[in-house]
Amino acid sequence: MRSNRTQVRLNDVADVISGYAFPSKEFKESGTPVVKISNIRVGHMDMTESQRVSDEFVERLHPKYVVKANDILISLTGSHISQPNSVVGRVARYSSKLCTALLNQRAGKIIVTDFERCDPNYLYWILVQKSVREQIASMAHGAANQANVSPSQVGSLQIFLPKIATQRRIASILSAYDDLIENNMRRIAILEEMARRIYEEWFVRFRFPGHEQVKMMESELGMIPEGWQVQTVADFGKVITGKTPSKSDPENFGDDVPFIKTPDMHGNLFCISTGEGLSAKGAESQKGKTLPENSLCVSCIGTAGVVSITTRPAQTNQQINAVVLNEQHNREFLYFALVGLKETINLYGANGATMVNLNKSKFEGLKIVYGDSPTVDHYHTLAFSFFEEIRVLQLKNANLRATRDLLLPKLISGELDVSSLPEPEEVITA
Repeated sequence: MRSNRTQVRLNDVADVISGYAFPSKEFKESGTPVVKISNIRVGHMDMTESQRVSDEFVERLHPKYVVKANDILISLTGSHISQPNSVVGRVARYSSKLCTALLNQRAGKIIVTDFERCDPNYLYWILVQKSVREQIASMAHGAANQANVSPSQVGSLQIFLPKIATQRRIASILSAYDDLIENNMRRIAILEEMARRIYEEWFVRFRFPGHEQVKMMESELGMIPEGWQVQTVADFGKVITGKTPSKSDPENFGDDVPFIKTPDMHGNLFCISTGEGLSAKGAESQKGKTLPENSLCVSCIGTAGVVSITTRPAQTNQQINAVVLNEQHNREFLYFALVGLKETINLYGANGATMVNLNKSKFEGLKIVYGDSPTVDHYHTLAFSFFEEIRVLQLKNANLRATRDLLLPKLISGELDVSSLPEPEEVITA
């Protein structure tokens, strides 16, 4: 099959464009979302922190700046290759479940121009390969945390294209994995929403079972049900602030212990995988920073207020404060309580600088309205099954991604003859 592939430059079959330079004054609280480089992750989009501009920009700007379902996006600015979560050249495909967006400067879009030679879905799978992303990152110039690559540099990539029918077949097989991953993501979103609604009904609106017979009383956080109390984050367990081992010793890093950073937590109730890990030596050098399973991690510097739960012993960097629970039945309650503190964390962490920075003592002192034992226990009984099903689905997705990523280079290189492979559904369920 390799002999049937044709080598072309990317810009022979596609255009690479940079986004529109929106003036900062145009960003609003509502309107059309704008895709920035921070929204482009490795292989997926994260629009939870997207900024917005007036809807009129959709009609005013050239159509090339409009981002729609399945568009191929690339970060033209980022870090050097040593920092994989933020590396320049990250490639993602805009999900069909996201609304129309606009492209900001330094976020790039790759638009196929020759459909007879190149299938857009197949091109995405070429570009998302680790080896190709590393090739793009190697072109970058600039500081370690501000590396840039130009559209013309990306366009100069040499790629191999088999016959169009083969491209479509390969894209179909690989996309079947993504379809199943997205279905699982939808199920996760539904389960989390169900748990969140019960939490808000009981612990925010105070309409918990039997609330009609409970009097309200004054507290420092306003009126709360009698028998409930105001607690601090520190009351729920030991707070540990993460730390990064010395990078001057490369032996501190490896695959023995997950090393959690904020990008690993985005959109993940459970932190299943990390972009970087520590060696046993690196973890031992700061063993007091090791978190057990079911610790709640909260980002408190930079993009603050992101919450995720550990699934095995791990460490975090210094941007994260974690709560090691005294009592496991508080896990589900405290998760949503911390999610609800996002605005407070950003407010208390603001210190006049451009970056939010909430220190450990302030984090420990954040106040939470805590229900009586029967109500919290009842919520734990209901929400525990939702959380555990989410954990299982996230693990399934991690396995699907791993299998897909092993298959990807073999299909793209021609090592596997696509004509001999079963239908996509059979590949996944085998």
